[in-house]
Amino acid sequence: MCEWKAIDTAPTDGTWIKVRGWDFGIEGLRRHYATAFYEDGSWINVGSNGNRLRYLTDWQKLS
Repeated sequence: MCEWKAIDTAPTDGTWIKVRGWDFGIEGLRRHYATAFYEDGSWINVGSNGNRLRYLTDWQKLS
């Protein structure tokens, strides 16, 4: 399995990737995970009617 990398190094060309972040941006709370892609300045959750994701910290390639 791939290691997690900082979100600022993630591809922004529409590639689907795995992402994770802290709920409400508060480190130590629960983590959220999703499959997402970057579009028009935002991370979009795949399969969720276009919900935008916030507070992302890391990413990795889909396996």
